[in-house]
This record gives sequence, C-alpha cells and structure tokens, in this order.
Amino acid sequence: MIKKKSRLWKRFIETKNPQTHKEYKKVRNEIHKQTHLIIKKEQCEVAKQCKSNPKKFRKFVSSKSTEQTRISDIKSHRCDGNILLANDDEDKANAFGDCFAAVYTRESDNIFNELPSRHSSVLRENVVFTEEAILDKLTSIKVNKSPGPDLLHPRVLHEARYQLVTPLLLLFEKLYTTGTLPCDWKVASTVPT
Repeated sequence: MIKKKSRLWKRFIETKNPQTHKEYKKVRNEIHKQTHLIIKKEQCEVAKQCKSNPKKFRKFVSSKSTEQTRISDIKSHRCDGNILLANDDEDKANAFGDCFAAVYTRESDNIFNELPSRHSSVLRENVVFTEEAILDKLTSIKVNKSPGPDLLHPRVLHEARYQLVTPLLLLFEKLYTTGTLPCDWKVASTVPT
C-alpha cells in the first residue's frame, strides 16, 4: 500500500492530474488510518499484558518517557554589549544561570524577620490517614497521563496500588507526626512549556 502511495504521488507530480491526486489522498488517508489502528492495538496489547509480561510494559513505558529534546542555540547579551551565541550544553547552562541571577536579588542573611508558626494543634489532631482513602486515590489515578518528575508511570502506581497502600499509610503517618517532609519532596522540576 505504501508503494502504491509512492507511485501515485510520483504520477501526480508528473501529470498534475486532479483525479490522481484524489486517489493519492485516499490511499494516504487509508495508510494513516491503518497505522493509527496498529499503534492503538499495540498499546492495548501492552496494557492487557502488563501484569503477565511486566518487561514488555516497562520497555514500552521507557520508550515513551526517555525522549529528550535539545535546547536550540541561545543568543545572550553580555554586560559589555556583545552578543554571545551558546551552542554547547555548558554555555547554555551558564547563559540561563546568568539570566536568572540578573533577575533575582541577593538578600542579606542577617536581616530576616522570623515568620509566625503555621502549625495549628487543632488541625493536626483532626487529620486521619486511612488505607481506604489512600487506595481510593491510587485507584483514581489517570493511567494515561505521563510520568512526573520521578519518572514513575501512573500505571505502575495504579497496578501496584494494593501493595503500596500499607507502606504509604505508614509513611504519611510518620511524616505527619514528625512534621517533616523528605528533601526530595521539596524539590521541583520547572520545565518550560
């Protein structure tokens, strides 16, 4: 079918016949439709086999989540008025760092008013973590969404929800009683859209 599409295109380029172009578009659309159906069928097979064949599922997820886009060359204006063209990763990182450093101001460490405490004993006593609530949240995860900054796919959380409920409950209760959060939870990845 692809060869037929190629031949029709060549014939259309040579003859400029509207009928040939119409045939070409019909074949092109059919190929697009068939390709889309094959991809959808493949994804459904991976989803159906994710419990029985986790390697295939992980391979599919990693093929979708490890794609990296490169940042194009960056022009930046230096203090002396010259324009710098950053084309390797280190120069680009330095250009972004200089830009962000110019925007933010450095504040003195000694002049800092202490903020009032936001902890309320009334609120802390009323919060109760339950396995049912955690299981409900894990069950309602949208499995078709892309992974977050931790690169953990939502389908993995959804499929392993029964095994994750108790460890998550213990973790949430411990963190809440101590009033702390892991350092990794405080770090965010900012990505331009």
